[in-house]
Amino acid sequence: MRRNLLATVSRITLFVASVFLPWTCFAQGPPGVATKAPPFLGEPPRAPANLAAQPAGPRPLDQLLVGGFSVNNDSREEVRGFYDAIYPTSENVPINSTLSATLCFPGHNSAGFQAAELRRINWFRAMSGMPANIVLDPFDNWYAQQMATIISDNGALNHQPPPTWLCTGSLSTNESGGNQAIGVNGADAITAYMQDASTNDYGVGHRCWILYPPETVMGIGDAPAFRTNWSANLTWIFDPASFGARPATRHPYVSWPPEGFVPCQVVYPYWSFGVSNNADYSAATVSMTSNGVSVAVVVEPHLSGYGDNPLVWVPMGLDVTKPFFPFSGTDTVYSVTISNVNCSGSNLVYSYSVTVFDPAVPGPDYVPPALDGPAQALVGAPTVYGVTPPVNDHVTGYDFLVAQLASGDLADNAGNGLVNFTLAPQPNYTVVSTEPNGSAACFNLQHAGTNSSPQLFQLKEVLLPQTNTVFSFLSELGYATTDEVARVQVSTDGGANWKDLFTEPGQGSYETNFMLHSLSLSNCAGMPTLLRFNFDFQGGSYINGGSPIGWFFTDILITNSQAVTGQCTNSTVTNILSGDLVDSAQNGLANFTVTPPPYYYVITNPPAGLETSCFHLCHLDPTAQYLQFNEVLLPIADSTLEFNSLLGYATTDELARVQASTNYGVTWDDLFVEPGVNSPPAETSFNPHTISLAAYVGQATLLRFAYTLNNGDFWPYSSPVNGWDLEDIVLTNTLQQAISTIDTTNFTFTAAQPGTYLLQAQPVIFNGFPLPCGPIKQVTVVSDVAPSILMNTPLLTNRQVLLNFTVSGRAAGFHLLQATQLNGTWTTNSTATLTTNVPGTSYRFTVTNSPPARFYRVRTP
Repeated sequence: MRRNLLATVSRITLFVASVFLPWTCFAQGPPGVATKAPPFLGEPPRAPANLAAQPAGPRPLDQLLVGGFSVNNDSREEVRGFYDAIYPTSENVPINSTLSATLCFPGHNSAGFQAAELRRINWFRAMSGMPANIVLDPFDNWYAQQMATIISDNGALNHQPPPTWLCTGSLSTNESGGNQAIGVNGADAITAYMQDASTNDYGVGHRCWILYPPETVMGIGDAPAFRTNWSANLTWIFDPASFGARPATRHPYVSWPPEGFVPCQVVYPYWSFGVSNNADYSAATVSMTSNGVSVAVVVEPHLSGYGDNPLVWVPMGLDVTKPFFPFSGTDTVYSVTISNVNCSGSNLVYSYSVTVFDPAVPGPDYVPPALDGPAQALVGAPTVYGVTPPVNDHVTGYDFLVAQLASGDLADNAGNGLVNFTLAPQPNYTVVSTEPNGSAACFNLQHAGTNSSPQLFQLKEVLLPQTNTVFSFLSELGYATTDEVARVQVSTDGGANWKDLFTEPGQGSYETNFMLHSLSLSNCAGMPTLLRFNFDFQGGSYINGGSPIGWFFTDILITNSQAVTGQCTNSTVTNILSGDLVDSAQNGLANFTVTPPPYYYVITNPPAGLETSCFHLCHLDPTAQYLQFNEVLLPIADSTLEFNSLLGYATTDELARVQASTNYGVTWDDLFVEPGVNSPPAETSFNPHTISLAAYVGQATLLRFAYTLNNGDFWPYSSPVNGWDLEDIVLTNTLQQAISTIDTTNFTFTAAQPGTYLLQAQPVIFNGFPLPCGPIKQVTVVSDVAPSILMNTPLLTNRQVLLNFTVSGRAAGFHLLQATQLNGTWTTNSTATLTTNVPGTSYRFTVTNSPPARFYRVRTP
């Protein structure tokens, strides 16, 4: 069977569903007003009765691990860093999807979006003390992506979608029994499953499967919101490999929020506790206290069939549909005791404490990663600075940031567009507009069409405010609901946390003139500061039409501020090493990256020959597949690439290519091209190929295998006899740029020009997630000129003479000379004590005061 990309897709338009949401993405309210429904999860899935468990472990998978996390919940600072460094990295990652729900085409989502979602799964599991090493199975992803497409196209949830649903005739519903969400996707869907807000007495079944201890393999599919189609997610949690023996966990139970320190952002109204799936909670009781005061709880009816079948309760009569738990702003301890849990005939009592805290606020165990070293350095001379390491066992390296200062003063009346700002997400409206009651230019943020995400308008400059720095702007809020909030925010930790300086919610009507707002940045003095306008919307209703709509602002002024410029990060060292490589597909994807994330196994059994494994590229859909070398090569005259390949069933529109790029992937040159021949297969055995890389001598070169499609027919199968198989890949006589991370606490700073420099250290955890930077170390870099010494007036105290002096320029050392006559003989005082006041600039000699009177001078060697 061959499939044509341009084939007409027939659709059935009858809607039948057990849970049905409006067909339009936003239910219409009054004219010009749209309502965004909160994420809807429906009923959580129960484990399939016919699940064929394979507890031997996951199959040899192609996907790289995005996790391997662990965290000590007893350490406030470690949990704080775990949240600040990792959790936000899953936010606002572009999906860049090729999915078309209306065409029943699942498409592909970006690798970054998929990795962000997996990272969120493993983050929650690590926080709860579960193994945080979930991997994604490509086939699970393929079926999950098809089901997400079906959910999006039908605007409904159903674990057993009827055949009358749109797209069920062409897409698979094999994984309809997974965690389902509509109105949300990606990492936000995982958070929604953890919150598990519902008024339907479903318990927290979705949460249970995310945290189920034996889970090792999952699949994820996501659909973006587009026109009348909802965003959607399907997370498949019933891969047979995930149902083996219960692994070792931090505690013998699974709770959320977990024991220890927990960021306030991830504490929800539903609290849960599960020991194992055979525990009896029929007589169990739950009691809570906070600071010795009893907290009222309501225990939910116990449900079974969901992971560990936990006990669920709601403290303080909270509204379970709301996303957050109340928090006072200071660390709050909740003590939990669960009694009469019957396990194997024994009634057990479990007690633990949860401390809810704000991760934006350092605690008493915070150790700033401060740099220690001279305040003065010499142009071209390596100068070593050391960092105080934080109390965190997961620090794997350091970023050392180097910058200089410039004026941060700014005046922007929108006349030059977005030259000073960036806007995310990509807007579907015009950002530079005209004043509602005038003709001058101004900026405008709005929640137009389906663009109901917060509109983040961020200053490109990194400010270094002073105590008298002022930020001012003219603002006029047009039509906006009370759910739409105009905010000005700052961040002093690189964007991990944001604080409001200004808020104004909409009132339904509109303002008729601009108002001046002046805000002090004195609280950020001396700290690198990000600044942004945020037209916020987190749910409810928003204005979707009319005029004037949204938030207008102009005449942005920043005065008395400095800005951090020329910032660079010295976190890696580049070395030139051998690039020779031999890969017979025995080590997974250690040497390659596959894009887009495939829906099949890239490493499989060869269809011919004696080898036990090979790389495999095919077209389950009409998307080009790329297998790219991770190395950045530096070929020499006799560098070669050798490989054996077999092109199986492939149409003449499907092409096997080897390509090279010398501009980091902007353009690619074909080095080898082999088209398919339809049927029978082009080849039935592996054939050797050798390609010279002599044309790229001395150039940084990327290399990849590409299996492309020329907009025509393709074989939509994933077995090894379909598509392109590769084995015995060999690079010889080549070099590579090898980049290694700085994993020591010492940093060598070498400045090419004189001036004032700002140095900061930034610890990195888990090989890729930076913690907030430490305090600024200001260093003055001077040219290699003779040092100039200025002595202060001597001080007499307790029969000692204190001789303070300052130095400019570089000095290797100092000697104290003395004489009884100014024009007499000068001798060295070898008993004088030298003390450093300020490294590199200020020092003191101390000598004993005894007759006769003496003259003193300081000399450098």
